[in-house]
Amino acid sequence: MTAHAFPRPRGPQRHRPDRLHLIADVHTDDAYRKLAVRPHLRTGDAVRLPVMTAADRDRLMERADQLASLGFVSSAEQILLRAYYAYALPEGGAYDLITELHTNRKADTDATRWAQAKRYLLARTSSSLAGRNPE
Repeated sequence: MTAHAFPRPRGPQRHRPDRLHLIADVHTDDAYRKLAVRPHLRTGDAVRLPVMTAADRDRLMERADQLASLGFVSSAEQILLRAYYAYALPEGGAYDLITELHTNRKADTDATRWAQAKRYLLARTSSSLAGRNPE
């Protein structure tokens, strides 16, 4: 089996649960079938994340906007990316928040970059489907 995991974010985020994205190329042999029949999760191992309310969203966007207006744009983006660990966002929701942040700041280049990153990372562009590097 070949597996690739994306690196976990670093910094003072130890309070959030671990979340790992795994892409696996698995050969379905007898050993795999034996493992796949029995689940390994116990009750309580997985929990549903809360849906982001309008008030949650407003607070988050205000905090990110404050950081960005002070020149900490990367930190503002990271705060919005981390919403993925705290809320049940729709697919690509964190990227949408960042795009909105930059759109509201009139930072069109950054907004476009994040909108393109969303399409690429969610395999919604022909270049991502062809396996090309976005850089």
